[in-house]
Amino acid sequence: MQWIIYGLLHSLFRAGLSEAGRVLKADRWHMAFWHAICAVTVLACLFPFMAWPEDGRFYFAAVIVSLIMTVGTLMSLNLAAQNKARVAAIYMPLEAFAAFVIWLLVMPTAFQAHMHDLQMTGMVVLSYLLAGIALFKIRSPDLTLQTFSAVVPLGVTYAVAAVATKLVIPVTAVVPSVLAFLFISYLTMMAVLIGALLLRKKINKSLISPQTAKAGIIAGIPAALAYATFVFGIVYAPNPGFPSILAMLVPVWLLIVHRIEGVEDKASPLAGLLMLASAALLIFATI
Repeated sequence: MQWIIYGLLHSLFRAGLSEAGRVLKADRWHMAFWHAICAVTVLACLFPFMAWPEDGRFYFAAVIVSLIMTVGTLMSLNLAAQNKARVAAIYMPLEAFAAFVIWLLVMPTAFQAHMHDLQMTGMVVLSYLLAGIALFKIRSPDLTLQTFSAVVPLGVTYAVAAVATKLVIPVTAVVPSVLAFLFISYLTMMAVLIGALLLRKKINKSLISPQTAKAGIIAGIPAALAYATFVFGIVYAPNPGFPSILAMLVPVWLLIVHRIEGVEDKASPLAGLLMLASAALLIFATI
């Protein structure tokens, strides 16, 4: 049940990141850099509580996953600044289903469990199907062949990252290991962003201005929390693809917030209800 709580929190924090990107509209590279600085600073304070596994794959996976998440964060901020936050969400059905299938292929026990409980398997597959339909219908004008082809590779790599994360984090010391995993990931992200800023000649006065720092920290808080809850969710979930279904609730939360704020939003309420039904079906199938 823990993965459900983390999955829901992840979707809420991801929505917060998208909304921050829409409202602030600062330079996405600068915002991502401040996001990484904020996360590294907080995690450094928790260093005494971290565990460091002897398995070298743990550190390799942390670096690779960090590179994937860095690209994803920049894409989300860029699209949100163009009021196209839902375009970035197009990869979610692919990520969720790809992670689900990859896990069954690498874990024979998980495959056998699904073969012995076909009712549960059918409900899970139906949940994936409903979520995919809902996401594509919630705001169809956002979807084009160009945007779809751009996010497909991101979806596949996110799926691989989810499976790799679940495989390398020990189940005996989850919290200390996850903290170490996050710390390595954010150190990697910070190093990559420094290199990218140098290459793009973006290390300037704007980077250290109070306005940029404020925007980066405001967006960085939900971004860091979204990543942390994502990692905890896939570690505790029976399948790393399950939390991604709950992550697809992001457009629903954005629709609710925009209605409260009076912001124009062309998202379909009916598709939002279908998304909620998909998440409820998955939860019911796995409890």
